[in-house]
Amino acid sequence: MIDITKLKDADIGRQVEYSPRKNHLEKGVIKSWNEKWIFVVYHCDDKWAKFQDYTVAMVSNKVFIQEITHPPAGANYNTGE
Repeated sequence: MIDITKLKDADIGRQVEYSPRKNHLEKGVIKSWNEKWIFVVYHCDDKWAKFQDYTVAMVSNKVFIQEITHPPAGANYNTGE
């Protein structure tokens, strides 16, 4: 779980993953947040460098969302590489 109260501007673009159900992970990046919700871009046609241009999903800070500490090989969500 991500603690919303500890998020800073540097967390915009931070890679996260969400597990809405068993054996299913959705990877995305944080676009913004407020005191209750984290706004995450999950699907941007693999154009992660342009995640700011895509629609977000609202994710409660109480769901299973976490920073990806070991992103998949070759994945760089911030640069699109």
